[in-house]
Amino acid sequence: MNPQFAAAGSGDFTPTQPSLNDIAVPVGVLTDITGSVRGTNPDPGAYEFSTSACSGVPVAGIISTTSVLACAGGMVSFSLTGQTSGTGIEIAWQQSPAGTGQWVSIPGANTPNFAGVMNSANTDYRALVTCVNSGVQAATNILTISLNQWYMCYCSPLSGATLHTSIGNNITNVGIQGTTLNSSTTVVGSGGYTRADPSGSATTTLTQIVPYTINVTVSSSTTNVGVWVDYNQNGTFDASEYLQLNTAGTIASGTLAIPVTSMTGMTGLRLRAYTTTAYGAAGACSSITTGLETEDYVIDIAPAIVCSGTPTVVGFVTAQPTAICLGQPINLSAAAFAAEQGVTIQWETSQAGQGNWAAITGASNAHYINNTITESSDFRIAVTCNNPGGGTSYSAPVTVNVNNPQLVSVSGATVCGSGSVSLSATPGSGSIVNWYANATGGSRLYTGTAFTTPVVNATTTYYAAASTAGTSGSVGLANRVGGTTNNGYGDVGLMFDAQNSFILNSVAMYPVGTGGDVTTTIVLKDASGTALQSATVTMPTTALPGLKTVVPLNFNVPSGVGHRLVVTSATGGGIAGFIRELSSGFSYPYTIPNVVSITSAYTSGASASYYYYLYDWQITPFCEGTRVPVSVNITTAPAIGVAATSDSICLGSSSTLTVSSANTAYSYSWSNGTTGTTDIVSPMATTKYFVTANDPLSNCTVTDSVVIAVKSTAAVVNTVAGVTAYCLTGSPSLSLSPIPTAGIGFQWQKDSGSGFADIPGATGSTFTEAVSASVSYRANMYCDGAVVNTSTATSINVANPQINSVMPGANCGPGPVTLGASAATGTTIKWYTAASGGTPVGTGASFITPVLTSNATYYVAGSSGGGEAFTGLAAPSAGASSGSGTTNFGLMFDVLNPVTLNSVVIYPVSATSASGTITLQVINDAGTVLHQAVANVTGSPAATPSANTVTLNFNLTPGTNYKLRAASYTGISGLLFGPSASAPSGNYGYPFLVPGLLSINSSTLTAVPLNTPRNDLYYYFYNWKLVSGCESPRTAVTATIESPVTPTVSVNASASAVCAGGTTTLTALSTDGGAAPMYTWFMNGSPVSGASGSSYTASGIN
Repeated sequence: MNPQFAAAGSGDFTPTQPSLNDIAVPVGVLTDITGSVRGTNPDPGAYEFSTSACSGVPVAGIISTTSVLACAGGMVSFSLTGQTSGTGIEIAWQQSPAGTGQWVSIPGANTPNFAGVMNSANTDYRALVTCVNSGVQAATNILTISLNQWYMCYCSPLSGATLHTSIGNNITNVGIQGTTLNSSTTVVGSGGYTRADPSGSATTTLTQIVPYTINVTVSSSTTNVGVWVDYNQNGTFDASEYLQLNTAGTIASGTLAIPVTSMTGMTGLRLRAYTTTAYGAAGACSSITTGLETEDYVIDIAPAIVCSGTPTVVGFVTAQPTAICLGQPINLSAAAFAAEQGVTIQWETSQAGQGNWAAITGASNAHYINNTITESSDFRIAVTCNNPGGGTSYSAPVTVNVNNPQLVSVSGATVCGSGSVSLSATPGSGSIVNWYANATGGSRLYTGTAFTTPVVNATTTYYAAASTAGTSGSVGLANRVGGTTNNGYGDVGLMFDAQNSFILNSVAMYPVGTGGDVTTTIVLKDASGTALQSATVTMPTTALPGLKTVVPLNFNVPSGVGHRLVVTSATGGGIAGFIRELSSGFSYPYTIPNVVSITSAYTSGASASYYYYLYDWQITPFCEGTRVPVSVNITTAPAIGVAATSDSICLGSSSTLTVSSANTAYSYSWSNGTTGTTDIVSPMATTKYFVTANDPLSNCTVTDSVVIAVKSTAAVVNTVAGVTAYCLTGSPSLSLSPIPTAGIGFQWQKDSGSGFADIPGATGSTFTEAVSASVSYRANMYCDGAVVNTSTATSINVANPQINSVMPGANCGPGPVTLGASAATGTTIKWYTAASGGTPVGTGASFITPVLTSNATYYVAGSSGGGEAFTGLAAPSAGASSGSGTTNFGLMFDVLNPVTLNSVVIYPVSATSASGTITLQVINDAGTVLHQAVANVTGSPAATPSANTVTLNFNLTPGTNYKLRAASYTGISGLLFGPSASAPSGNYGYPFLVPGLLSINSSTLTAVPLNTPRNDLYYYFYNWKLVSGCESPRTAVTATIESPVTPTVSVNASASAVCAGGTTTLTALSTDGGAAPMYTWFMNGSPVSGASGSSYTASGIN
């Protein structure tokens, strides 16, 4: 806003603009520069002022602008000065179509300064100043804003478009060679956009058809430039009018070929700078994050000159390179020929120096790439004016020399059947021979005139090529500069162009790691990313900054642009990364002229900001001629047939082998050293015999074989039984060891006490049957019906103790009862209170019960054999710790024969010597409790464990998947167990086996029926004591308590009167005396010693 100072020329800067009065915000300054008191709403500036009220006719003042030209949609701005100021003054800006006087007020435009958007046609502007107090208004002068030329109004901030969000001077010079356009800029326009007026060095005239080189200087080698020329003059930059420039260093350049179809006259030229992501051909008006700057110029396109007669300006031609290997492309360029309407050019070629020129089909542009040159050739252009009366002129030729080494001769080979052969090739003078498996591409197999193939079994073609080597050299950064690493190994490396073929002998790398070996894969790829060759190498890693390590590659690199040499993987060796260069210490390109140029780093695209991994390239240039096929021809050997009189024989027998063939020229040799068409063999074991047939005339060799199986047994074959002792009954599983060979027959025999006899139907290599008495087994072995061996006998012992008889007992009234039993010799008689289970209450032929008050049944069983055995870990091992798991925690075991688990040892844990109880159980895989015992225990600290023996006397029956567990405990904190960390090699020694009785298989901490085995744990139960033996079924024996009665006795004498010294027999007959009454005889009132029967003979009666 213009403050309209009262007299700025004389130093009076008191504002007179009424709209400034009282609009400022107080900041604590109470007086102005003159000492006048500031108001509540002070005035801006140094002076506190007031305006007087307007009156009469106001002074309208004068409006001005910075430019009377504008683009539609662009900004226009005006300032009003010299108008009457004071209270009551109002300003209204107005516009009208130019010259029509159709004034319309512009909404919101009521201040001395106004900015707005330009209309789409020429427009008049003025300001209307009104004194509200007098009701009189006055109009200012009129300014006409005209639309600018269309070529000055492309999409830009001047037409309301946003092109950039950041501003920087990235384009510093624009020039077109051979023209007046050579414009430098140091300041960037608003919004990153600069528009040059079409004058002086900022414009030029370009002629249709004529090619022009445009050079743009940029601020960085990573800055790219796109160019548009509005050839059709439609006011927009179309995608078809786009040219991408090539950046080399800080110069972006390209060729503007002005089409003959372009509109003549003034038109626009736009340049846009960006970094990585391009605007694209359709991006002349887009705003992208990688965009840097936009500059517009105006050029004048002049019509093409029409040719006439024979062209006198034929220019010149160049070739790059001028010396090539066979198959290498060349770039041909024509320049400075007559660029006139009606002129065309045609490339022609001739054998070098022969002058036999011929047009090259399709080669009619100034630039032409020839991929088919096979011999040294000359090239030129024919410049023709095609208008009536026109003619043709020719440029001076350029010669391209082709190095095409030749092979003088090659020699293949023929082999019969299969084999390795020697192929040969003779090169021309000064050349070597390279051998390949493919007609094109692939790695060299060998270098030399004679190549020995691997064994081939089908006709195979190899390829030989003559090659001449150039001088070896090195390229690339020779040694590391920095000391930082990068760990990206997925397709990261360098990009390069190969002007000629060469061998990449080696590169150098700096692997950084912990000191082991890193395995790294390096791949050669073409511009499309197709892998051409690869090598996987192993290198030692070292600490920063790493050691320079030479990596041999021996890659055959074909000519081409955009090749990549990249690292695709790196593993092992504690690899932390490879040394690479960042930002400084390197400068692309690295070049050996006419051979190779390393142009940039590669990581998902070209990057000049890095140098990745691959230092000190060692190369050898070479030229290689056309590959010539050299074949190995395979002929088929006539077949042979091998037969045997018997291919399965008994040990000691023989078989006759015979070989035959339709080829009568064969001679035969057998693998056992004999020759001829027959071979009698008597092998000691199954043997494969080979026979080789050789025909010296055709060099054919063929081999066949036959297997002679020998049916035999070992000298000693043992009869093996898993369990050899049973109680009462059992089913032994019998097998043989070692197992005889196939073809041996079997007949099992048993001896039950009367000698060995065949078991009907028992003719397999194994045998099982139920037994109830001791028996011995063996097997006869047969070969072709004859017994060839008999296995050792093994005895199965079946204990079968028996109770022969029992004697019940009785007592008259309460009291003990004597019971009796008899058994076979060697049988121990045991007495029980229950029909099963429990422990014996007595042993021996008689058993006196406790005092009984009623009838009772006891049980007697015969027992024989057995003893004690200990199993499981004897004691906790070093590293044992306290465990508190119950229910699912324990030891899994199988019972093979009936056995008594007499006791186990546990180690209760408590901080002090606390007392408690523990409940131990045996459960089956269904979770059923089969046995249980509760014992008192005393704990001790885990560091000083104390053994507690718990008596169980669990009578275990045969079965699998039993678990012994601690169901619960009180008073202690846990039990010692063997943890996983202390398990020797992950296993505490399972299984713990007592043959024929019991096997502890593993620990577990999971519920039934899963019981996941854990051999790396040992839970709680040490030093199992087993008591074994065989016991017969129990027989009931009754103890009877009879009710007491008073017996009466009558006595009869055989003679009631005898002579002195005579004898008589007295017989007592009791009534109510019970089943077995006891008697006491008296004589003269005194008991007779030893007289307790029902009769008594008295003698010597006086």
